[in-house]
Amino acid sequence: MFYLEQSEYDSFRKIKISNLEAKTYFDDKLEEYYKLLAVLFPNIANKKKK
Repeated sequence: MFYLEQSEYDSFRKIKISNLEAKTYFDDKLEEYYKLLAVLFPNIANKKKK
């Protein structure tokens, strides 16, 4: 077991939160990108769903 100083813990927690925010942001962007692809190339989107 090891213990972090409070300031270290806070910065660690901030890093984790920002990583999570970045992940959800990119997931949203990816979803938008797939929707755009589905509009432009409906055949590819239909194949991907199967």
